[in-house]
Amino acid sequence: MGRLKPEKLSVEFRKGVTPKEPIIPRRYTLTHCDSTAELFLTIGEEYARDKINPMRDEVFGEWVQVDGKCIYNVYLYLDGGEFTFTVISIRDGIFRRELPLALEAIRYGDSEFFKIHPELNNAPIMVYFQSSDPRYNKVENWGCFSQYDSRTVLIDEKKFRVSNKEEGTIVTLLNPYIENVIFRIYGRNERFCLAEVEIGGIEEVKTSDRCRPNYDVFVTLKVGNDPRPLPNLIIGFRIMPNRIVVQSVRQPR
Repeated sequence: MGRLKPEKLSVEFRKGVTPKEPIIPRRYTLTHCDSTAELFLTIGEEYARDKINPMRDEVFGEWVQVDGKCIYNVYLYLDGGEFTFTVISIRDGIFRRELPLALEAIRYGDSEFFKIHPELNNAPIMVYFQSSDPRYNKVENWGCFSQYDSRTVLIDEKKFRVSNKEEGTIVTLLNPYIENVIFRIYGRNERFCLAEVEIGGIEEVKTSDRCRPNYDVFVTLKVGNDPRPLPNLIIGFRIMPNRIVVQSVRQPR
């Protein structure tokens, strides 16, 4: 996930909503185009369901009032009849990686609104990960809009700050291990683009030696010419001070 590029963001205000009012009802629909990296933010009294695509990768958000205080709710659709449980885990990782960018886009796209209502910069953001699998069906507090002016990745209730350069360094470090996995699965070096390999999660592993931390990392990538936009290979690694171990390999269907 990269930082927001304002020139890639388009904002549309629909009937009943202006750049300044109202607070409630005020609903946000954020969608994107994979091929151009463009983001499309629609703000209205209702969600822009006409913008939803079959991949269901939109981000819904709305302002609600609880006990007299405003809260921003986010709704993420992780599964449905067309998604297997393996794909659910991938989508969960992708949403977690990309949500900080989505929140930054929402705050930037509705910046005039936040200027008029500055108190909302510190309103809690509650994220609803919606899934039929109880392992992924969660509600989490993701802070407030004032903190989404820099990259923050939230994974399993832990915050990691990872720059684009650091992410690229990790992927480059893992490249020979990725190539070896691909060779073992496909029997030859199938085509893949290293620049398109994405980190789906990073978590520190508890060890007895705090001076020699270990990390679990999983990456997602597309191998070959599969026309589907979802990754078709997920590899889990454990990175230790003296070695790297491949822990899991999955091929979503």
